[in-house]
Amino acid sequence: MKTSNCSRDDARERLKQCQADLVTAEAIGDEQHLADVSGPYRSTLTHNAVQACIAASDAICCARLGLRSNERDHKQATELLRQAGVDKQLINRFAAVLDIKGKAEYQSRNPSVGEAKMTLRVAHQLLTLARTIV
Repeated sequence: MKTSNCSRDDARERLKQCQADLVTAEAIGDEQHLADVSGPYRSTLTHNAVQACIAASDAICCARLGLRSNERDHKQATELLRQAGVDKQLINRFAAVLDIKGKAEYQSRNPSVGEAKMTLRVAHQLLTLARTIV
């Protein structure tokens, strides 16, 4: 696995990026109103929520391990989260979010309302954890 060294300052910057991505996602719609968000907007919302998850993962790993994943395949980050002591269920939810990433970014089919909701939920869970660690 390719990794990059990172510091507490890097962890704080990734935490800020997570917050910015989540704010951007929720400017399009929140969990309660996702049924009203049309497909392309839901895709953009999901993309930003996925990016928030990745940034939170980086923040956690930088703070706890001094490393972050440098792989194009973000699923490698799940191993670093495990090494950082993150709960297995949260890691599994993060992996599920990464499965949605390709759909949100590269496919013509938009993420479902359920997928968008799950992605927002996981982003909030990772952000909450990252705030306690960073």
